[in-house]
Amino acid sequence: MRTSAFTLIELLIVVAIIGILAAIAVPNFINAQIKAKIAGAQADMRNIGTAIESYRIDNNNPPRSYTEGCYTGQCVGSQMSRYTRLSKLTTPVSYMSSVPVDKFNTTELQMATSDPHNTYPYWEPVMADGYRTPAGLGRHFPNQARPNRQWALMSFGPDGDFEAAGGGDLAPYEVSNGLVSNGDIMRFGF
Repeated sequence: MRTSAFTLIELLIVVAIIGILAAIAVPNFINAQIKAKIAGAQADMRNIGTAIESYRIDNNNPPRSYTEGCYTGQCVGSQMSRYTRLSKLTTPVSYMSSVPVDKFNTTELQMATSDPHNTYPYWEPVMADGYRTPAGLGRHFPNQARPNRQWALMSFGPDGDFEAAGGGDLAPYEVSNGLVSNGDIMRFGF
């Protein structure tokens, strides 16, 4: 009596086909995850921007970055944590329901004060104007080459580091440079 079975060659061919399909599918899946994070970060920043502008309308100034503000060309007091800066948008008036987490900031999860430190970095206008130089933001955004009294909001971007904090090349993220290219996702006020 003869039993039927697969030969070794047939099994190797099936394993090779599965390997080829996995080699094609896994990178596409990873790229889809990165694209979804980029879209999520941009949506978060749009929502935060709307909340900042609503806060500005009600309070005649955007939320502060320093305890006493940066309204006269100098920042006074101590610098607030990233979370504290944006938490002004959640209480006592709820311009947004909660402070979102930067989807790309996985390196700075907690500060010593136990405030979540992986929120989106936000700067009020005078503090943000420090980045507005022809060699800084002006290299990439001509309308940001000089002080213009606009707030700034940034995300670490897919490369996972924050160029603005390191004093390095303050470059915007651009998907045409590659999905995981260098640069921060940026949004500016009105």
